Amino acid sequence: MRFLKLFIPLALMSIGLPLAGVILAGKPLDRYLEFPPRSVYVDHAGFSWWAFAATTLFIAVMVFPFLRRIVQTWLSAEDEPVNAAYFPWWGWLAVAWLAVAWLLAWNRFPWFESLQAFTFTMLWLGYIVIVNALTWWRTGRCMLTHRTWYLLALAPLSAIFWWFFEYLNRFVQNWFYIGIDSL
Repeated sequence: MRFLKLFIPLALMSIGLPLAGVILAGKPLDRYLEFPPRSVYVDHAGFSWWAFAATTLFIAVMVFPFLRRIVQTWLSAEDEPVNAAYFPWWGWLAVAWLAVAWLLAWNRFPWFESLQAFTFTMLWLGYIVIVNALTWWRTGRCMLTHRTWYLLALAPLSAIFWWFFEYLNRFVQNWFYIGIDSL
């Protein structure tokens, strides 16, 4: 319940404040709410060394405690025997899957042209299974084998998270997709 008390106002502000900014600027809302979204060229401000340095310093200060903790853990860790004695068979299957997906993604085979735009999912699934196999090899546990439903729930959750970034991009136009005019 405490999580919802924090999450709901933050979610409403994250969605509502950009729209409020558009309204306060006197611009029409329809451009920001169209579906599918169409990118419009925006003339962005030039590069600023001051902004870059300040952002870099801020990130370094925020990341330093985590890096220090990781290094301390590595230095103090003893060589413990690995729980799993071998790389799992499904990990090797994922390596083969990823190799085929990579080949299909980066070549322009005429017979695969209609599916070319959908190779991202194949690559991503291969990567996820390989990371789980490496984790299982090292620790004897992984999300794929021990927290399957949790891992599966991450897919729609990450999609919602990405759609939120797409929503925010409607206001700043920092990125756009090429070759989507035919969609």
